Amino acid sequence: MSQAPDTAPAEPASAPDTEGRETPHSRRALFAGLVGAGAGAAAAAIVGAQPASAANGDTVTVGGSFTGSSTTTVSTSGGTGLAGTSSDEVGFATGVAGTDASNAGGFGVRGISTNGIGVLGSSSSSDGIGVRGSSNGTGVRGDSDSGTGVEGVTGGTGQQAVVGVDASSGGAIGVQGITTSGTGVFGTATSGTGVQATSSTGTALAVSGKVTFSSSGTAAVPAGQKSVTVSQPGVTPSSLVLATLQQVQTSAAVAAAVPGTGSFTITLTSPAKAPLPVAWFVIG
Repeated sequence: MSQAPDTAPAEPASAPDTEGRETPHSRRALFAGLVGAGAGAAAAAIVGAQPASAANGDTVTVGGSFTGSSTTTVSTSGGTGLAGTSSDEVGFATGVAGTDASNAGGFGVRGISTNGIGVLGSSSSSDGIGVRGSSNGTGVRGDSDSGTGVEGVTGGTGQQAVVGVDASSGGAIGVQGITTSGTGVFGTATSGTGVQATSSTGTALAVSGKVTFSSSGTAAVPAGQKSVTVSQPGVTPSSLVLATLQQVQTSAAVAAAVPGTGSFTITLTSPAKAPLPVAWFVIG
């Protein structure tokens, strides 16, 4: 007869105890959970973030492009609110640039002032440009409801406060003044030249329409007299005086128009039979 084994058979494995105890987790699973929780918290913080702001001493992020859907305002109680500087020597470098990309058309750069200057451009170079406007349409435009639209001032002797240059190959207009019922172009001087026109080979001054001169007018030679003296400020002995009869009188003609100081005298060849009008024009 065979002998029974002296070892007892193994008992079946007991089921895991899930009552009253937490199931153990690996360190990898625990780390993944922490990372996920951190990412969720960061996303929530971004969604509920407050508008960006800065104060004295705060840093500014540079070297990138940023897009917003509202206005960004930079203000200061002293000094310059926003200053930009560029030292790039290639091309037209820009310290501060503004671009209008709207379809309706807006402002690339806009300056507003209550009592001072809205936009100021300056250059320390002798051939530099303080403000330059470039466009396929109007390069620079100045508008005013009650004052001066565009004003040019220079302190340099022999320089120009405003210059218009025609650089076209077919010929255009350097400076143009347009008005409906006022003065298109107005030039005034205290002791210099109000308006000067020069041309090397073309026409210095072309006028279409009526012309009015303060140094012109009419004077009447009294009946029975041969001459009349006309007072005219600015006339000197070297002035040129042109005179012509405005009516026909037999045997009468202008014999001479002699300038003096502040006046000139028109003399006829014979006495006027009736008051005889004479037109005159002073040059110089």
